[in-house]
Amino acid sequence: MSPVREDVVADALSDVIAVLNELDVGYLAIGGIATALRGIDKPVRDIDIFLREDDVPKVQEGLARRGFEAKDPEEDWLEKATRDDVLVDLIHRVDQRIEVTDEMIERGDTERVLGTELRVIGPEDLILSLAITDKPDTHYWKDALVVLGNSEIDWTYLERRTTEDPTRMLALLLHARAYDIEVPDHVLTNLVRRCPELQVHEDEGYLAARAKEALIHDERVGEPSLDITCEDGTIVVRGALPAEDRRRAVEDVLRERFPDAQVRNETTVAGGSEPADTERL
Repeated sequence: MSPVREDVVADALSDVIAVLNELDVGYLAIGGIATALRGIDKPVRDIDIFLREDDVPKVQEGLARRGFEAKDPEEDWLEKATRDDVLVDLIHRVDQRIEVTDEMIERGDTERVLGTELRVIGPEDLILSLAITDKPDTHYWKDALVVLGNSEIDWTYLERRTTEDPTRMLALLLHARAYDIEVPDHVLTNLVRRCPELQVHEDEGYLAARAKEALIHDERVGEPSLDITCEDGTIVVRGALPAEDRRRAVEDVLRERFPDAQVRNETTVAGGSEPADTERL
């Protein structure tokens, strides 16, 4: 099939955006339009619009009034329409997980493409969508690297948005580092912490033994008779201490030595004080 002429794509894009504006629908242009604006040297042939699922039917009706013909897609996350061989994808879910939000729309950029002013997805959300939809036979990560290299990234926002698949985002950003694309150290560190499969949990018996040793040798507690176990990753301390300040010191010592652990202080003061509530350390 021969490429669709640019003027035909431009006419279709103008009508698509006119329909969205007439209906006052919140949207973002994604796909080839977005990547072309971020440095991917490819002609715009298709029109990909990211919008809310509830808005799709009325947009389809509006497009039909302008000569677009609806097509039945195999996928359940988009609807399709065509006119003069220009394909329009109305996408309401990316990779089954990401849906458009008011914040994403507000953070989008207003750009002029083929003579039409439209709202384009911001670089952070574009990178996220490319990162999680990549498959072995696609070009999405390659495109994501270009976007990373050509954009000023709000790393705080990108971190916050990376909730669906931190492992895939971490892999992409490490890949970017390998190509000398700047990625802040703290972003990589924070993503590592959010990847469950990368967390190394100490053997519970070993952790309990270390906690017991800490409480024996710290003069604030100094009590060898305490019973210390580790239950589902929580250090549990039981037994009696001669004074309230030493009972409270149990939490202070464990907080200092094991800042990422949880502790349940069930110790009492000799004479019958109630155990302290659970605290997160």
